[in-house]
Amino acid sequence: MQDFAIPTIGQTENFIDFIARDHSWYKHLPEDRLEPFFFYLDPNAGRQLCKVEEKGLFRRKKYYSFKEVSSNSYQRYYGTWHYYTNKYTVNFIPQEDNSIRDSRPIIGLNIINGKGEAQKIPEEVITQGKFMMSKFLHKRAFKDTHNFYDSNGISFAENHKILVADLKQHLCSFLSFIYDT
Repeated sequence: MQDFAIPTIGQTENFIDFIARDHSWYKHLPEDRLEPFFFYLDPNAGRQLCKVEEKGLFRRKKYYSFKEVSSNSYQRYYGTWHYYTNKYTVNFIPQEDNSIRDSRPIIGLNIINGKGEAQKIPEEVITQGKFMMSKFLHKRAFKDTHNFYDSNGISFAENHKILVADLKQHLCSFLSFIYDT
């Protein structure tokens, strides 16, 4: 990834905003930060993925290819950011109307190389990208909920702000790990 441009602060903030509204996280995640999310950089972020099964010599090994769908729009807004979680993981695909939906097979914590092979993300990258998430990630559910409080007396809206600030700091540290190592 060091050969690709480092995502800007603006792209990182846009990405956080995107995942904060991507699902109704408040329905699916716990109040405490107990659910691992894995953040990483993917040069194919925003590209539509198709699964291809090769037969014969490859013994039905799975290969992937990308349709000729531009990732420029996605990467312009979010850089090469990507995330994975066991809870409702999405793989970002730009649609004709510029919305983004998941219509490709889930490839897990892998990146597709130039030959179309899914390669595992190195363990140290997975470890550095791991961030424990809670339901307070969800943007619309908590941005104006100053009258609701958690068990520690912190408003839901404040919990959302704290989580987003912590996530931004985490992603900036992750970028330093990738680009300064």
